[in-house]
Amino acid sequence: MVAGVAGALRRYLQDNNTPIKDLNLKVSMPVNVRDKGIVPKPGNEFGVVSLSLPIHIEDPILRIKEVKRRNDKIKASCEASMSYQLLKSMGAFPSDIGKKTINYFANKGTAVFSNVPGPQKSMSFAGQEISNMMFWVPRSGNTGMGISILSYAGKVILGLVTDEGL
Repeated sequence: MVAGVAGALRRYLQDNNTPIKDLNLKVSMPVNVRDKGIVPKPGNEFGVVSLSLPIHIEDPILRIKEVKRRNDKIKASCEASMSYQLLKSMGAFPSDIGKKTINYFANKGTAVFSNVPGPQKSMSFAGQEISNMMFWVPRSGNTGMGISILSYAGKVILGLVTDEGL
């Protein structure tokens, strides 16, 4: 999915005459830091990592392989756990320090990207089938783009929100 979005962004940039030679688009991406195999408790436990999307790679297969390589490298590192601990500790600081810290990290990327696996079977609410689900990635700082992907009942739903200037 990430490589597909990188390809779509590549096409958009090319269509708008933006040079893409050697272009890597930096995105912030939440990563689950819960221990596998443990029943999760309510709430979020994630760290935020920075992933560079290889916009410059034209071949879709090579782009998929490169995104996987970069993603695997990040997930094997301690970056997600460290950012989780930092985010968790922000509650102990005055709010202006927390905001400045979050904005500092948020401004390091062009976009926020989140890929959430949803229920694989159709669900209902008050007796009515839920045909679609969606969420929007929260953006902070000067992050200009939010990309959200949700899988639900055999479908994949993509959401894109951008600043007007993009």
